[in-house]
Amino acid sequence: MLAATLVVLAAGTSVAQFGIMMVAYSAALIVGLVAGGGAPARALRTGGGASGRRLLPSLFVSHTVPLTVLGVGMLAVAWTAGWPVAVVVGLTLGLSDSFQNYAQSHLAGLQMHTATSALVIAQRAVPLVLVCMAPEPLVGALIGFAAMGLLAIAAPAVVVAVGEWKGIRPTGSWGFWSYSLTGILFMLQVPLVGWLGAGTVVAFFALGARLVGPVTLISVSLSTVVIPQMVTAIGTPRLDVLYRQFRRLCWAYLVLVVAGSVPGAYLIVAVLGPRYDPAVPFLVGMAVGAGLSACSQAANALLIAVHRPWQSTAAIAAGGAVSLVIITALCVSGLQQHIWVSPIVGETVVLAAMSRAARVALAEVRTSAEADDTVAGGVPCRAEPQCR
Repeated sequence: MLAATLVVLAAGTSVAQFGIMMVAYSAALIVGLVAGGGAPARALRTGGGASGRRLLPSLFVSHTVPLTVLGVGMLAVAWTAGWPVAVVVGLTLGLSDSFQNYAQSHLAGLQMHTATSALVIAQRAVPLVLVCMAPEPLVGALIGFAAMGLLAIAAPAVVVAVGEWKGIRPTGSWGFWSYSLTGILFMLQVPLVGWLGAGTVVAFFALGARLVGPVTLISVSLSTVVIPQMVTAIGTPRLDVLYRQFRRLCWAYLVLVVAGSVPGAYLIVAVLGPRYDPAVPFLVGMAVGAGLSACSQAANALLIAVHRPWQSTAAIAAGGAVSLVIITALCVSGLQQHIWVSPIVGETVVLAAMSRAARVALAEVRTSAEADDTVAGGVPCRAEPQCR
């Protein structure tokens, strides 16, 4: 539904306006990653146990308060400075997605999967309806994105208010924060293209980057369900089963995405009109890159579950750096029309590095569990307090 919303916005605005909105969106996402302190990924993992559930209120405050302050400040500057409405809409969308990212992780960590699904549907459906109904698409988008951002703040706030809220304090984890900060390398791609490339190129690149974003939604949504399950399965054979099932599903999904990338790109361009004809290779390249990213979610879920976020960090950082180098080299050499290859190469690096790290981590966890079984006299580790 986000893809449909962006298609309507792209069709109802100029190519330059859409490009400006996407650059502002990327800037807001970067702020969200920095201010969030890695709370979304940490909420998914720590929600799996009793101590984690007690930590969630502190994670909510640590994520929401600084992001709210920075977000209000950014919007105030954009509004008072008289910047284009497209900038305000892009900032609002980025902030809304940042709040939603945490809210979904908070609820999923508490095994509230129905509420998480409802939040995801509302996040995408409401802005789409308003954009289609409003006389001015940008105004409808602004209202919809703002409303969903407020909902994303309210949902976990209600859960915290009726739950165990005493002892709330700021909290952070360098491992999970550095993991979240690697996303900046990918968020920087659109601004970098805008700085080095032509205006139409940044619009096409941003269009591809955002329209294929929903491609990863299925695997990411499954991760919010699988990670808490993996946490509870550590030390048992079920961890291997969960990981291998999720990995097979991700690979099958990659095949479907690659097969549908070319016809999907032509369908989108047919809706947007001839002015977006040059965007076809960008849409295809971004779709394949998004499929590879979705494929790496199984390995990423395992590494987060076994509390090894730094290994995911290293893999994502390597792929992000490779993508930025490719974009820079192509733009400087005047070949910016070929930057669609950067997400494919970058995500391939991420997938390879993360898969290797997951194999090693799984083997080490399995070895540790077998050693603990021996100490416990053959009884599974999780059944014996002295093995925890």
